[in-house]
Amino acid sequence: MRVCKWSLVLFLLAIPLVGRAAVDIFHDPFLNWDFVNFTGVEANNFEIIVDAPNWTPNGVYTGFFPNFSKSPVNGGLDTLLSWKGRNVPPATIAHVGLGMQGSGRILDAYWTKDGNRIPGGSLAIVYERTRVRRELTAGTADITMVLQATRGPDVTEPVMLTNIQTFMDLPANLLGLDDLNADLDQQVGRLSNYRTSPNPDVVQNLPIDSFFDVFVGTTQNIGPEWESLLIADVVVGTQKIGMFWNLNPQCPEPTSLLGLLALGGLLRLRPRSVAQAA
Repeated sequence: MRVCKWSLVLFLLAIPLVGRAAVDIFHDPFLNWDFVNFTGVEANNFEIIVDAPNWTPNGVYTGFFPNFSKSPVNGGLDTLLSWKGRNVPPATIAHVGLGMQGSGRILDAYWTKDGNRIPGGSLAIVYERTRVRRELTAGTADITMVLQATRGPDVTEPVMLTNIQTFMDLPANLLGLDDLNADLDQQVGRLSNYRTSPNPDVVQNLPIDSFFDVFVGTTQNIGPEWESLLIADVVVGTQKIGMFWNLNPQCPEPTSLLGLLALGGLLRLRPRSVAQAA
């Protein structure tokens, strides 16, 4: 599943930018994590807490864990997301993924056994939003992946991203989430013609409440028929705890954005004409 939406808040933020050379649009792609069970015991659940009340994901990957549920926590202020129904022995990998539109920040992520949190089972988890900076005069856009890490209460060592790879201008019909889930290494290996060069490729001490930008590149291919991809290893101290990746369209579509900006121009001009008539 791939997501391409923006909220009313972003719509309103775009209005004052009419007449300028560029406008930023953010969207929350379908995020994916491959987590190693490093707890030393068998787990059969994985849980994430997000900073949004009664939030529902716009799409959930259940190809690994067959069962998914959500429930309110922390007095209803936050939402608990639970994947269940498959045993994950120590040192093996589980995959979870979901659409994050409107989720707010990820607050925690951890392994559980029969719904009970495994001691020492919390981990660092990476959240990402995609920023499309549309250059109105040039007809191009800069694609940037905006990353943020959350450390669970058991995580005390530095969190790093390593082996960052980014890809741009992928034809949407070339690659899908099912392809990546089936064999990530094989599928990524055949995408070398689309690879770009982010800098730096190692990030240490990812801060909890700030963001790290990975610039993917500049493109004229703006819209759902073109996609960008980011892949990175997540390391805590010296231990690789898993991989983070996304696949998302290079939104917005030019026609949609131009319509958005035209409407913004009308809204700005209307108060001015009233003032002149007075």
